[in-house]
Amino acid sequence: MSVKLVVFCGKGGVGKSTLAIGASLALAEAGRRVLVVSSHPIRELALSLSLAGLEEWNRAAASGLYVVHIDPLRVLASIVRKGVHPGRLAELLLSSRIYRSFVEIVPALKEFAFLWKLQELATEPRANQSHPFELLLWDAPATGHFLETLKAAVNFEQFFVGPLADQGAAISAFLRTAVLQILPVCVPEEMSVDETLELVESLRRLHLKPSGFLCNMVSPLLSQQQELQPFPESWGDLGIFIGQHACEERHQYGRLRESRIGSVMQVQRVNREEPNLDFLLRIADQLRNTGLAEMLEE
Repeated sequence: MSVKLVVFCGKGGVGKSTLAIGASLALAEAGRRVLVVSSHPIRELALSLSLAGLEEWNRAAASGLYVVHIDPLRVLASIVRKGVHPGRLAELLLSSRIYRSFVEIVPALKEFAFLWKLQELATEPRANQSHPFELLLWDAPATGHFLETLKAAVNFEQFFVGPLADQGAAISAFLRTAVLQILPVCVPEEMSVDETLELVESLRRLHLKPSGFLCNMVSPLLSQQQELQPFPESWGDLGIFIGQHACEERHQYGRLRESRIGSVMQVQRVNREEPNLDFLLRIADQLRNTGLAEMLEE
């Protein structure tokens, strides 16, 4: 039995990793067991999203939160070691120039290995536990790489034969039948919203549909329902700039809502100068207020 798979995807630099970790904190605090899967090295996440002090914040929540990095090269090496005997032969193969060239030349092989491990994490029990975690949050790569990763299983199913084709079919079936929620993340800027709407169309061609949008790093003015009022003349050019920026934010937010794909959840910009855990907990609070945590818990 597979767990619910939630995908944070979108243009690079819009805060996917931050929101994935923030959502995992909100869910863990609510008593859920959560695994965050990333294609970024753990040390990269540790530097940008330090969770130092997590147990002091909430020991029970910390015990229900896991973060793992899938390294496709290690996944491929593990597959080789399982399939080739004796062990010495496997190591010779892995160190050979032919194997290294094969890994680099075969299109989307690394993406295929990533999906292979992702499926395994979502479907296989661990340590005699039928459900070691309840939700799997995928901090996906930037849009183009994410789409190529999704296509990898279909390509291996269609264009290969033997075990790789069989595994491609299994991964494709998993993606079709998994309890899957896709959440594109963007910021209220034209290029980001353009790419997000193009992503939605690409997902449609793969027979996938987002559950909603996360509009990140918005200003407080975007959440105000009343008509924007002119800033005092004493504000000068600053007032003009803020007013124009607020109008642009509202326009781009409106484009997301007009797509009628799902709810558009706002996450306000948070001061990053405070300690990292405090920063992430503020993001988690915002995500709770948007209703995202409740949506993921359903």
